[in-house]
Amino acid sequence: MPNLYWAPIEKRYYAPICSCVGITYIALFLFTIIIPFVIVYESGNLWTKTSQYYEQASVDFRSEIMISVLDSQGSHTYSTIKSIYDEQEHSLGVPLIKVKKYDTNSDGLLDSLHLNIQFKSAGGTTDVKNVQVLTTFNYGLQDRLSEEMIGLLYASADTPDGASRVLFDGSLELVQTSPVLIDSKTRTLYNSNPLSEASFES
Repeated sequence: MPNLYWAPIEKRYYAPICSCVGITYIALFLFTIIIPFVIVYESGNLWTKTSQYYEQASVDFRSEIMISVLDSQGSHTYSTIKSIYDEQEHSLGVPLIKVKKYDTNSDGLLDSLHLNIQFKSAGGTTDVKNVQVLTTFNYGLQDRLSEEMIGLLYASADTPDGASRVLFDGSLELVQTSPVLIDSKTRTLYNSNPLSEASFES
């Protein structure tokens, strides 16, 4: 029997939007396309190759001080570290050390530190030629990168004409020069005390 005409029959079935099939279709569309795109876009990580952030570190003064004063009678040293203190002649005597901590925005983090050191020069002279101060502080990060370290602060001032008071003013900043893997591990590579008593033992 010859075939004079042939045509396929196509049937389409439509479900109402408010039916179970319609609701399931909309939910799958939202969860697989719309919601993931919104999450990535709002988090700011859409096509991000590099990023940077700022965090105020937690800083705490460790009350470890080493002072060296040079005057017309020679060099004089005082330290709160026992191994250094026991080796000195204590010509400076015991200085008066005052520490004031300031938290200007009341966020629980130290914003500034005022360290005042007063001592009597040997023989009552004010002919001070050089003052050097060495101290340590705790430094910690905990927002994205968890790190604990002990920093070393050194300040030196030459006063060739003599002085009765020396003022040091500065700021503390940590600059990360190379990328760091962000994970939950706490970095403690630099958490050893550079002014520990063991460092000065012979």
